[in-house]
Amino acid sequence: MKIVLMLARLIVIAAAVNLGIWGVFQTDLIVTISGGNDTSMARFIYSVIGICGLISINRYRSTLFKSGSK
Repeated sequence: MKIVLMLARLIVIAAAVNLGIWGVFQTDLIVTISGGNDTSMARFIYSVIGICGLISINRYRSTLFKSGSK
């Protein structure tokens, strides 16, 4: 399970870098690598990124959504 969480974190970081590249250079690396926005490979990559984001939210939900004060 530790490996899955580490991979999910790395994929989320890579997706954040991809968004940063999009913001600066207006180039989407996923679309460039997969050959287009409508390809099944691009959809697969975006799906994996989404799942990794959900895993990361689930992993850190206690620190993200703390209620109460100190």
